[in-house]
Amino acid sequence: MNKITVDHFQRVQFLSALALSPAGQPAWVRTRVENDAYTGQLFVLDHAQPKQLTSGNESLFVWDDEKTLLFISSRGEKPQPEAESTTFYRIRTDGGEAIKAFTLPLKVRQIVPVKKGLYVLTAQIDLTAADYWQMSEAEREALHQRRKAEADYQIVSEQPYYQDGAGYTNGLRSRLFLYDEAQDELKPLCEPQFHVSRTVVSPDHNHLAISGAPFVKVRQPKEGLYRMDLNTLKSDCLLEPGQFSIAEIQWLSETQILAAMSNQKRYGAIENPFFYTLVA
Repeated sequence: MNKITVDHFQRVQFLSALALSPAGQPAWVRTRVENDAYTGQLFVLDHAQPKQLTSGNESLFVWDDEKTLLFISSRGEKPQPEAESTTFYRIRTDGGEAIKAFTLPLKVRQIVPVKKGLYVLTAQIDLTAADYWQMSEAEREALHQRRKAEADYQIVSEQPYYQDGAGYTNGLRSRLFLYDEAQDELKPLCEPQFHVSRTVVSPDHNHLAISGAPFVKVRQPKEGLYRMDLNTLKSDCLLEPGQFSIAEIQWLSETQILAAMSNQKRYGAIENPFFYTLVA
């Protein structure tokens, strides 16, 4: 039996982000190690065979329609660590090159299609520049220079301030935005201090289920659950923060939400969640 060597790790592949098209076609990300770094490519199942669509480094995508994937990629652009920007591309599963769709002045962590050309975005913002998405180019460049000058130290002012796999998170929040591609218009859907964990669009595409809580200095481990009307952008609280730790949410119907939650009263933070239904 041969010993495990570094070369074995170079051959390891990870599959993630499996998602079905409206017609039921699977797509996923295959991640592997290349040049001492993780790289991901998009695949679809075509006539019962895996078909590679991209050769760059992709990790986040959604189905835009039955034959089109919308995904994040740098496509050879030189990354700027100080900048907050995300570029999306589209590629058809039946052939053709990836085409640039749009670039947003946000660090997008999740994108959820509402209807054609309308998307709900979860983006990471820095409270020291919460209005970055509204800044002029000159204001952003001045901020980038300041961030470069401050890169050698970290300011810690809240709890938690560090996360495994993410590094220092002090002052960072997940904020919701609505993006209209035709109008190239961004609208924030919550306050900067409100930290969003999960978002799911209802089957009729008229409502959004949101789990999260206000985060001022100390993060609330037990979040709230909210329903937002995507036509009026008004929200209702279905479950107040401080009662349950919410692991997952999904719509069961247009009026019911399934939530995996725990009140942590028996075993604390390690307690497995129970399933609950909530009327929305």
